[in-house]
Amino acid sequence: RKRLERGVDPAVMHHQALLGSTAIVVARVDEHGGRVKIGGELWSARTSDGHAAIEPGTRVTVLSISGATAVVVAQD
Repeated sequence: RKRLERGVDPAVMHHQALLGSTAIVVARVDEHGGRVKIGGELWSARTSDGHAAIEPGTRVTVLSISGATAVVVAQD
């Protein structure tokens, strides 16, 4: 086990570092999909269940990452 763990970097993985960050909607986001810009990178995105569609230009918060899709909610 020591040999396996020796090469593991304890730093936060890239997608985990994005949780709680602010993103900007670049293509309308709803429960089926959309696009956001997170730290200069474009990501596929969707709203969390039960949330209304979010229009381009709106700031959102990243709640989680599901595969290669950011689950977001609009900021107040």
